This record gives sequence, structure tokens and C-alpha cells, in this order.
Amino acid sequence: MKHFLFVALAILFSTAQGEDGTTTVPTAANKSTPPADSRSGSDNEIDNDTLLGQFKAGGVWMYPILVCSFICMAFALERLVNVRGSKIIPSPLLHVLENDLKENSLADVKDKCLMHPSCLGRVLLAGLERAGMPLAEMERVADEQSARELYGLRKNIKPLGIVASITPMIGLLGTVNGMISAFRVVAEHGAVGDPKLLSGSISKALLTTGFGLMIAIPALLLHHHFRGKAENLIVEISEITNRVFIHFEDFDSAAKGMAEVKKEQEVA
Repeated sequence: MKHFLFVALAILFSTAQGEDGTTTVPTAANKSTPPADSRSGSDNEIDNDTLLGQFKAGGVWMYPILVCSFICMAFALERLVNVRGSKIIPSPLLHVLENDLKENSLADVKDKCLMHPSCLGRVLLAGLERAGMPLAEMERVADEQSARELYGLRKNIKPLGIVASITPMIGLLGTVNGMISAFRVVAEHGAVGDPKLLSGSISKALLTTGFGLMIAIPALLLHHHFRGKAENLIVEISEITNRVFIHFEDFDSAAKGMAEVKKEQEVA
């Protein structure tokens, strides 16, 4: 997923760099200008072909989009660290539950859960607190804890969805504002004026929408990636805890049966 995101960003950036590569044809007024002015004009043209130059050309609406990109990056890195299989389902605790469960008592399993605080440990502890009750009751309590854990995992994924939603809107607002300015140029210079003046204004107006989509697409991909990963981890936790609950329910049933047999023998 990380490699795919980097490739997507590289493609989008390279596309953005090629959007504004228009050439200007010198007019009579341009020919009469000094060489220094023509050099500065070509420098501006080259600068507008770069990502930084296009960002500056986009105007003030680029800065909210830039802030959204930083928010997206911050929450993506935070979820990348905290929504990991090894953090949600610790390997030492999983090894105990899958391989050494028969050798550990109920108290031992609870101690292991406390030694490895995690989503798996908290869900398992919630269910084992009802040990000795019917299996359905243990599963019900564990499902309630799983829902709370899923909410916690999704909490910092929501900003990615918000960024994916609002950055195209900010870009579109900047484009609308730029189009208003472009048609104001037409009104001032006449409809039969230089078409390059209008096309240049429109191209700058479209930059905000382009940059907004450059941020929104990776944010949307990251939002769905982390959301799906959190849900898959919770499903895996439910499968693990159900096996543990069944084991201790069978153990309790066997213990109760042995106690009843011993009691009958004492009465006889």
C-alpha cells in the first residue's frame, strides 16, 4: 500500500508539472521591450512549469490545500504506526492462546492479557470476566468490547476521509474564484482581446482543483485502507477469542461434571 501510494503521488506530481507548459509568441510590444524584461518573462514561464511555481500561481486557495496535505500526512503516519497487526494482536499473547492454552489456567491467561495490553487482551479479558457463564454471555460481552475497540481504531481514520472530501471542494472554490477573475479580464479588455490572456487566467484557475485532487485521491485511498485493516483485525480478534471461550467453557463443564460425580460418591 505504501509503495502504491508513493507511485501514485509521483505520477500525479509529474502530471501537474506538465499541465502549464504553454509557450508565448512574442508580439510587437514584446519586441520593443528590453532584453532584461524578456529574460525575466522567460524565467517566470520556467518557474510556472515547476510544482512550486504552479503552487504560487494558484493563489491564496493553495494554502488551505497545503494545510490539508499536512493533516493527511500526520494522521496517515499515526495510523501506520498504531494500526499494525503486531500492536493489535501481540505475537507473545497469540502464541499462548494458540499453542499453550491447555497448559495455562484461567488466571494465567488473564495475567498474560494484562502483561500484553492490546485490543486482543482487552476483548479477551472482558469475556473471561464472565467465565463460568454460558458461552453466549461471554461472546456478548466480548462483542461489546470489540465494538469499542473498533471505534478507537477508526477514530483517527476519520480525518483522512474529511480531507478527501473537502480538498476537492476547496480546489473547486479556488477555480470558481479564478474563473470570475478571468472573465473580468474579458470584460475589461473586450471579447475580441488577446485569447492568450484569457487562457492563461483559466489555466491558473484550474490549478487549485488539480492540487485539491492530488491530495484528495491519496487521502481517500488511505482512509479505505486503514478502515478495512481495522475491521479485518477486529474480525480476527473475534475468531481468536471465540476459540478461547469455547475451551474454558468445556473446561468448566468438565470440572462441574467431576464435582457432581465426586459429590454423588460421597453421598453413596
